Amino acid sequence: MFFIVNRCARGGQGYKIFIKKIFPLIKEGMPNFGFRVTSSKEEAITTAKRLVEQKETFIVACGGDGTLNGLIRPLCGTETSLGVLPLGSANDFALASLGMPSNPIKALSALLDGEIIIADVGTIKNFSFLNVLGIGLDASITHLAHKHPIFSRMPLKELRYGFPLIQELQNPSFLRVKIITDGQLVFEGNVFFLNIYNGKREGAYFYLNSRGSINDGLLNGIVVEDMNFRQRLHYLLKIMKEDFKDLPAIHQFEGEEIKITILNTNGAMINAQVDGEPIVFESEENSTTLIVKNKHEALRIITPKA
Repeated sequence: MFFIVNRCARGGQGYKIFIKKIFPLIKEGMPNFGFRVTSSKEEAITTAKRLVEQKETFIVACGGDGTLNGLIRPLCGTETSLGVLPLGSANDFALASLGMPSNPIKALSALLDGEIIIADVGTIKNFSFLNVLGIGLDASITHLAHKHPIFSRMPLKELRYGFPLIQELQNPSFLRVKIITDGQLVFEGNVFFLNIYNGKREGAYFYLNSRGSINDGLLNGIVVEDMNFRQRLHYLLKIMKEDFKDLPAIHQFEGEEIKITILNTNGAMINAQVDGEPIVFESEENSTTLIVKNKHEALRIITPKA
């Protein structure tokens, strides 16, 4: 078993937890383990590719959702299984979709005694995601939280993401979209929120796909129609309470392939996020079509025994 440790996870606190609490345990009880501390996504990917070539059986991502996301492509379609020690800020996929304990020592025990499932992977262009793809409000918040000179330096995730959330709820911008799922038109109109889920939760609090499954062959989408600030705030509070199923401006859909056409791009870059990591897409002059696909049973993942 090889541990890839993200030095920057949870502002560096995840690395400290690994060194103080996890490393002594694996050193004592696992004589054949290996580990590497990485400082960038590229370094983690390079390490994972080398390990796959060497036929490593288990690779454990020690960090959060972003750390996990970086290891999808090197391990996808291989015989190497991916585990996770939830040492990041939110750990949405590990805690909500895999059922890993939040306590790192208990999570290590769950890994060592776990079982393998074959999980689905979402793809869009040359990006992959295990948990969520976000466009619109979600993406704007993620970009601000990662790149804003003030927000990005806030130590608490509630502040780092909370202030961008308040700012973006007041932002009058919207996307005009047409969504076709498995060949059927499911929505057309103005939206300020558009997310596609494989996992159950995001942002540590938002269970927007609580009934979803990570290996049912389907992706689950949610769009929220554009509205004024007061209505946006009302919907947000309902969503936080998981009381949004009957709200008329929320539309849900599912499918193996989801085609999203953004009709008002006008050549501007399109902000998005995958598993909490900010990304961008180039757009066409008038409209841009993005195709999201589900790779069924593409990745071996370690989960706690039921």
